[in-house]
Amino acid sequence: MSYNQTGQGICEAALVSLASIAMQNAPELNVQTIGALRVLNSPEMNVGIDVIQGAQGDKGHVRDVRIKYLRRSLESETLDSPACDYNSDEGYLEDQATVDLYKSINFTIDLNYIRQLCEDASTAMNEFRATGIMPPPTPVMSYVAKKIATQFNGLLAAINRDALTFIQASYGINAVTGTSAQRSATMLYSATGQPNALGIQRILQDYTAYNQQNYKPIALGTGILDRFAKASQYFCCSTGGVDFGALAASNPLMYFPEDPSQVADVLGNVNAFALLAPGSMVMFDAMRNKGNFAGQHGLTYYTTFKPDTMPNMEFDISVLSDFCGDATREVKISISKSYGFWGIPTDAYQSGDPLNGVTGAFDYIATEA
Repeated sequence: MSYNQTGQGICEAALVSLASIAMQNAPELNVQTIGALRVLNSPEMNVGIDVIQGAQGDKGHVRDVRIKYLRRSLESETLDSPACDYNSDEGYLEDQATVDLYKSINFTIDLNYIRQLCEDASTAMNEFRATGIMPPPTPVMSYVAKKIATQFNGLLAAINRDALTFIQASYGINAVTGTSAQRSATMLYSATGQPNALGIQRILQDYTAYNQQNYKPIALGTGILDRFAKASQYFCCSTGGVDFGALAASNPLMYFPEDPSQVADVLGNVNAFALLAPGSMVMFDAMRNKGNFAGQHGLTYYTTFKPDTMPNMEFDISVLSDFCGDATREVKISISKSYGFWGIPTDAYQSGDPLNGVTGAFDYIATEA
């Protein structure tokens, strides 16, 4: 493999290089917390919504997805005696999921690194094919891998902000109050830092008894909620006899930590958190560099890959070989994502239903006593 084999050879070498390093705690590889993205791409959230996620296919096309749903009947629609009255057939209601968001990050790598990278990667792959063991990365392989890895922090953080913004916009009615107003949950005692059982009791009762949601709830946040999640692992018993160690082991609340600065910016308070029902929302994408569009086109090579930091997410990557004599000798790399979000609509339960306006996304704030 030589450096002048157009974009394909360069791209393959770069991806081999990226796979040769592991994410570390070094500043250039330390990725910002991306809780919203981890929630929306987790198996815990993606309960029964794989049809929406797979609707774009693998042909490189982008299409809107229509979602049909039926609403449950009401207690008031039942009859107390035999009669010839029948409820009308409401039929399906429809909503639409659209790939309407895009983020990319573009950067260059000097040709001198690429020239050596392709030779090093080719040697490494030959050794791997012969022995089944990938040799340690060379200094140039490590540099290119780190160069690509550093770009992901900004890209993932930007997409995560979109995801967190969507989650906040999806807050529906909390059936306990009949409004979408933020509800407080007392999670800690301020004097001791000890977990307070009242908060988790309120959250679980709100979620199961009043809002009638299924599966374990997902909590996305930071601040006091994060302290509660950590403290629950180490405290044994409160003065009220609650075994928080057993509570943590039973995992009644699936906690995903989020970046404090984004929580403060988007949710308005570092102690605010989202309580989410699994299956209540979905992130989906359109991979543009697939099907007939994948491969070499002119001087640019198009493909996709999944980073170690987010193995459940796939990204488009394009590599342009820009060799303009001695004036410009570099490779231009673009990593991008086309995506959208969809959540349960506010009319999923009809007027008169106790859950009218409930979307499975609830607005909470953690407090101290």
